[in-house]
Amino acid sequence: MEYKVAIGKHMKMIAFAVYYIVFILVGSYWFNFSEDTFKVAYVMCILIASSTIYVHINYYLEDRGKTLQVYDDQITITKNGSTLNYLLSNLEAVTITGSKNIENWGLPQYPTEEYFYASLTFTDGKQVYITSLMITDYDKMRAAFQNRYVSRKYGWYNLLPDK
Repeated sequence: MEYKVAIGKHMKMIAFAVYYIVFILVGSYWFNFSEDTFKVAYVMCILIASSTIYVHINYYLEDRGKTLQVYDDQITITKNGSTLNYLLSNLEAVTITGSKNIENWGLPQYPTEEYFYASLTFTDGKQVYITSLMITDYDKMRAAFQNRYVSRKYGWYNLLPDK
């Protein structure tokens, strides 16, 4: 299976933030909030949008030009013309970091909860990051790396990979 960043994946990740902001602004207008309350709503929208855009840009910079191919016995990662091939037998751990609400039963409460990343650790110490811009569905991310390798790290506060 081949994964890479596409425009549809950008739209899917940003859509929740747009809906969230529109909901706040329309709700503020519909209920005839005072001018001060409307200003608070604008500040909330700016904070929501800026944090979502910050995470999105970081994920895009991580996955720009990267192609991931997962086969039955190996993983091939191509970035900017260089190709890395790893056998699945050399895959030591896959840690998926993100909000608990990305799992199949959860409903995100904040736009940044849609974002998550997987850290692939190999036996030679090499670490590769795959973000939700490449594989937008958490269950597909688990399935791509054969569930036996996957562990979870929860928290909405650690959305950016440690570099």
